[in-house]
Amino acid sequence: NNLAYFYADQGKFARAEPYYKSTLDIRQAKLGKDHPQTIRALTNIALFYNAWGKTGKAYHYALMSFEALKYRFNLVNYGNYGITEDELGTWKSSFLSFIEVALKSENSKTFKGKRDLFIAAQLAHESTTARTLGQMAYRFSRDDKNFSDKARAKQDKIAEIVSLREQMTYHATLSKDEAQEEIQKAIHEKLKKAKTELDKIIENFGFEQVGLHKALDRELLYPEELMRILGPKEAVILILPSNDKDLYYSFFVSSARLEIFKVSRDVHSVEEAVHAIRTDLNFDRKEKFNAFTQTKSNAPEKSFPVQVANNLYEDFIAPASKYLLDINHLFVVTDDALSSLPFGLLITELPKKGTAYKDIAWLIKRYSLSTLPSISSLKQLRSVAVKPSS
Repeated sequence: NNLAYFYADQGKFARAEPYYKSTLDIRQAKLGKDHPQTIRALTNIALFYNAWGKTGKAYHYALMSFEALKYRFNLVNYGNYGITEDELGTWKSSFLSFIEVALKSENSKTFKGKRDLFIAAQLAHESTTARTLGQMAYRFSRDDKNFSDKARAKQDKIAEIVSLREQMTYHATLSKDEAQEEIQKAIHEKLKKAKTELDKIIENFGFEQVGLHKALDRELLYPEELMRILGPKEAVILILPSNDKDLYYSFFVSSARLEIFKVSRDVHSVEEAVHAIRTDLNFDRKEKFNAFTQTKSNAPEKSFPVQVANNLYEDFIAPASKYLLDINHLFVVTDDALSSLPFGLLITELPKKGTAYKDIAWLIKRYSLSTLPSISSLKQLRSVAVKPSS
């Protein structure tokens, strides 16, 4: 594996190729096709062929890696006691690598190809914060303390099971002796007991009936299902940075279509732009607040960074503008610095000098905007939404 990296780094791809292949063959034979080290080897060889310019082979191995990851995370039947957030974070780069490679393939132009990319984007976006916020939003949207307590009980028990499984894995790597066997036996008994207790919690409180499992277990939302959930005038935009932080991927979904865009903005420049906008929104001083909400045509002494706000609009929203003509409600799911950006303050057209703030073409004037912690949270929230009485 080190020799493969050594030759590839020098651009000697033909000499590196057999080492990448032999590494993959050995790991598949010794560890199995779904082992983390095997999946890592699949990702590495996919990136290797991508760098070599052999997009067909790169996509072949990237897709194998992606399918193995989906199987590993139990996406076919999600929610069986969960996985650790650390493990998911470890594979974030693999999901982003799949997106990088797949976008160069002709398959990315088909709905199936776009579907795989959208799934990978959701998994790459997953984080402890996003998952926690999504679960909190679901629980508290019901305004039911008993429901919330049940949710917490299941979450805590799942966390206990994950911890015990990690202990089992660790002790299995140590040398075998009588003391270690006793430790592993004790952990096994605790794990068995915890699983039984979790099953009782689910059975006694009827989680399936109230849909609580949807709040607690990470749930992948496939694009066709998201399209059914969205109304004819609604759309979702998911934005996340690439592995190298030198560009962003933007996914647009409406009830009629799924589109993917590359945004040529590096993470550092976006962080600076978001900082500039948020810094100017500090209303600690009364005069600054008055200046921002003024109705006169003269601009305040220190004006809002309209150029920065317009640039962000042009980069992240404008590429999908032709699909937004009939949209009036836009859901936004973001990552990194963009998570703290008030999207409503993006500017769709640069104003003339001296234009009053109330007359500027703010994005909030064009769309109703909602920021979501994750794609799946839209389904969770809609499943418990209370319709207004007539």
